[in-house]
Amino acid sequence: MSLLGRAKCLANHHEPDRHRVHQTPFGMSGHCRHCGAEIVRYGFHDWRRGSFENAEAPQ
Repeated sequence: MSLLGRAKCLANHHEPDRHRVHQTPFGMSGHCRHCGAEIVRYGFHDWRRGSFENAEAPQ
């Protein structure tokens, strides 16, 4: 784990482990390659801590 990567995690700007990213009905989710947190994609190169657990399916 790099120091710069960990600093980005503390600012809630995570980088996904590209081998563990999954497409769901709500968007893309995965785990951070630096801290292992569950993260979701909000936009291009915009991954933040969170999950789709409580989200409702699109209609």
